[in-house]
Amino acid sequence: MTENQDTTYLGIDFGDKRTGLAISDAGGSIAGAYKTINASTPKSTAELVHQEFAEVQPVGLIVGYPVAPDGGAGERCVAVDKFIIELQKLTELPIYRQQERGTTKAAQAVIHAHGKKVTRKRKKSGALDQIAAAMILQRWLDNPQRFESDSESR
Repeated sequence: MTENQDTTYLGIDFGDKRTGLAISDAGGSIAGAYKTINASTPKSTAELVHQEFAEVQPVGLIVGYPVAPDGGAGERCVAVDKFIIELQKLTELPIYRQQERGTTKAAQAVIHAHGKKVTRKRKKSGALDQIAAAMILQRWLDNPQRFESDSESR
């Protein structure tokens, strides 16, 4: 896949209860928090993410992939893989996995840097999930080899 002038990507931080979404600018270079989806199964989450396509019109999906520090795929990777399988049933867009290690802590640091605390209410609002999704997407956008070395799931 090559980039063109109008390329918007959708970043996804999949969670068991809340899934954060982020979108890139039209040039595909800067990620920003978008919204949070509340769903409790991979299938229902995939369906709600798919509904966002009409608004966002992405050319690709970047899903945070929680590989363990030792490089292994643990229990969380299995859950994300189930979500990706459900998403593949709904779209032919390319789906890319992006290492997400440390994004939740980094998102908390962003909130703290703005003089806020990460409260239960703020977690439930999904702000943390959206910021984490934006960080996942930005990591992918910043990788010059993202199309060549990527573990595309399609």
